[in-house]
Amino acid sequence: MERKLTLIQQIVNHYFFSLGLDLEEIKEQAKNGEINYPRHTRSAQQLLELAGSIEKAKESIDKLAKWADSNSLEYTLDTVIKKWLEIESGKI
Repeated sequence: MERKLTLIQQIVNHYFFSLGLDLEEIKEQAKNGEINYPRHTRSAQQLLELAGSIEKAKESIDKLAKWADSNSLEYTLDTVIKKWLEIESGKI
């Protein structure tokens, strides 16, 4: 039986998906210490509170990812939070 992911886990996973990783790669890199998964949970919680819904949080990650990729920039969930007003106003 597959366990259901929490909203926070869904946001953290979506962030890693936006970086081009799939679920198996996330698990493997977390196991090997390449990804510090718990480090992202606080930011995911803040983003969920800011966005008000899982869908809006994921949409914000997607918008920032597209913007960052087009400008050859790296980003984290903290970047999504910092750029929230620009994302919401359509500047990103």
